[in-house]
Amino acid sequence: MQRLFLISIFSVVGAVSFAQDSAQSVLKKITVKPYGYFNVSTIYETTKSNGGDVAAWAVSPDLTDEHHVCFIDPRSSRFGVVLNAPGIPAWKGSYVKGVVEVDFQGAYSLRSKSALLFRKGFIEIGDAKTQILIGQDWEALSPLAPTMLDYPAGDGGGNAGYRRAQIRLTHKLSMTEKTALTFQAAVADNTMRDGIGLTGITTEVASFPTVEGRLALSLGNPPKPFVLGVSGHYGQQQMDYAVSSGLIAGGTAPLHKDYESYSLNVDLCWPINKWLTLKGEWFTGNNLASIEAGILQGIDLGTKETVRSTGGWAAMTVQCTKNIQCNFGYLEDNPKNEDLLGGTTLAGTSRTYTQSMFGNFLYNWDSHLMTGLEISHWHTDWQKYTFPNLNTGTPGELVTLRPGDLWRFEFTVRYSF
Repeated sequence: MQRLFLISIFSVVGAVSFAQDSAQSVLKKITVKPYGYFNVSTIYETTKSNGGDVAAWAVSPDLTDEHHVCFIDPRSSRFGVVLNAPGIPAWKGSYVKGVVEVDFQGAYSLRSKSALLFRKGFIEIGDAKTQILIGQDWEALSPLAPTMLDYPAGDGGGNAGYRRAQIRLTHKLSMTEKTALTFQAAVADNTMRDGIGLTGITTEVASFPTVEGRLALSLGNPPKPFVLGVSGHYGQQQMDYAVSSGLIAGGTAPLHKDYESYSLNVDLCWPINKWLTLKGEWFTGNNLASIEAGILQGIDLGTKETVRSTGGWAAMTVQCTKNIQCNFGYLEDNPKNEDLLGGTTLAGTSRTYTQSMFGNFLYNWDSHLMTGLEISHWHTDWQKYTFPNLNTGTPGELVTLRPGDLWRFEFTVRYSF
C-alpha cells in the first residue's frame, strides 16, 4: 500500500511537471508585439464643423454662431497589442492571433478628460488561405479609406464602413500565380445610431443579426495588386417611440417600428506604378447610419421611416520621394430629399447633402516620425421642419437652411512604433 501511494505521488508530480514543461514550451512560442502612435493635431476651421477635431460635415450658420475655431488634439493617439501563438495541431500550417486596440476619442466631459475608445478586440485562427475571426474588427463591406489626417477619414461624409463585433470567414482562392478571388462572409452585431439617448425613443436589439459579404478580385503581385471588390449587408433594427405623433404622423399611442438596413458597395484600389495609386468606394442603400453613411441619418424621426442614400469617395496617392507623400481626394454623401421630410433630430433638422475635398502633404523624417499638413473644404446642405402651431393654426413647413461651408487646416505630428 505504501509503495502504491508513493507511485501515485510520483505520477502526479510527473504529470504536473510535464504540464508545466508543455505550458512553458507553448509560452516560448508566443510573441507579443505592441504597436501604435502618439498623435498631436493642431486644427483651425474658418467656421464650425460637427466636431472640430472629429469632423464629418459643416454646420449650417442658422444652427450655430459663426466664428473661427482652433483645437489642439492628442486624443487620436492609438495603441494596440498583437499576440501571435502556435496554431491548432489539427489544422496544419495554422496560426492563432489576438489583437486589442484603443484610442482616446471616447466620450469626455472636458476636452482634457477624454475616455478610452475600444477600436478592436478579436481572435483570428487561420492559415495563408483561410481565416476565421471572432470579435470586433473592421466590417467586411467597404474596407478602404482615404488617406486623411482628419480622424474619421470621411466616416459620415462619404466613406461607408466601420468596426463592429462579428464572426467572419475569409477564404482566398488563387486562380493563377497573379490572380486570386477573396470571399468574406460575416455575421455581425446589430448597431444603431439613430435615436440613441433621445427622450421618448428606445432602441432595441433586433432578433436577426446583420449579415455581410464581400467578393474581391485581385490582379498582380502583392503587396500592391489591383483589387476590385463588391460587398453588401442586410440587417434589422427596432425602435420604440413613447408617442406615435412625431412631427408629421398623427396619433398619441406608443409605437413599435421594425426597420431594415441594406447596402450595395463597390471598392477599387489601383496601383498604377510605384509612385501613383488610385482608390475609391461607392455605396447605395437604405438606413445606412449604422455603416457610417447617409450623413449618419438612417431614420427620419418625424415620419419614422428609413432614409435612402448614395455616395462615395475617390482619392489619389502620390509617393513623390521616399520621404514625401501627397494625397488628394473628394467625398460625397447624398441622402434622398424625399426621405427627409420630418427631420432626423428632435429639433426637426436634417442634412440633405454633403461633400468635401482634401489635399495633404506628409513628410516622413524616418520610419517613425511623420509630420503632415492637410487642407480641406467642406460643404453641407441643411433643412428644417418647423412644428405646426396649434394655437394659431399655422401648419408645419419644410424650410431650407443656409448651407454650411468651411475651410479646415490640420497640422499633425505623429510618432509611430
